[in-house]
Amino acid sequence: MDSTLTPVQRHELHAPRGTVIFRQGDLGDSMFVIERGRVRIVFSFEGHAAEVAVLEPGAFFGELSLLGGAARTASAEVIEDADLLVIRRDTFVMMMQDDIDIVFRMLSDMGVRLARTDERFLALILRVRRIRILGGCLRRISAGGETPAVLDVERLAEELQVAPPEVHATLAELAAQGAGTLRDGQFVIQDREHVTRLTEALCRLAEEVTD
Repeated sequence: MDSTLTPVQRHELHAPRGTVIFRQGDLGDSMFVIERGRVRIVFSFEGHAAEVAVLEPGAFFGELSLLGGAARTASAEVIEDADLLVIRRDTFVMMMQDDIDIVFRMLSDMGVRLARTDERFLALILRVRRIRILGGCLRRISAGGETPAVLDVERLAEELQVAPPEVHATLAELAAQGAGTLRDGQFVIQDREHVTRLTEALCRLAEEVTD
């Protein structure tokens, strides 16, 4: 991909393991090509992170900010000592003029990566929302100080700012796992066993998010 660059235009960066090349939300006007080493791309949502991809030599990243001038949509961290070719916007424009195939290769790779990002992004959002729902249930028990605790599904959804059908679906799953009963728009946490199962479900979800 860098065959059209002259020695004057080349700008290389050596980045040891653990280096954060950029963080989600940073502004940027350059992209990077991995010549040696590996880089992982991480997307964050509400304090939780999901690994989108681990990139090998020959792969590129950071192209969305370069093309559109937008903030970085994910973070990039070196996980194996890396040598990176840094391509700034003006250099990339010259490369496109010299070799239009670069654009098609980039769009193809971007399509694959964005599809993978969408899948993991949606999975992360779903898990985080479920954590919020379980946490909301446990907070209500803690505030009341005793069981049984009766939670109105609509009110809980409003407090957590989560769509009622999503709250209902999550509580239905919990009821099926023996963590409470769901009937007539109310979720009832009957005893300490229900509380224990709610806590266990919350811990499992938290582990999935941090994997």
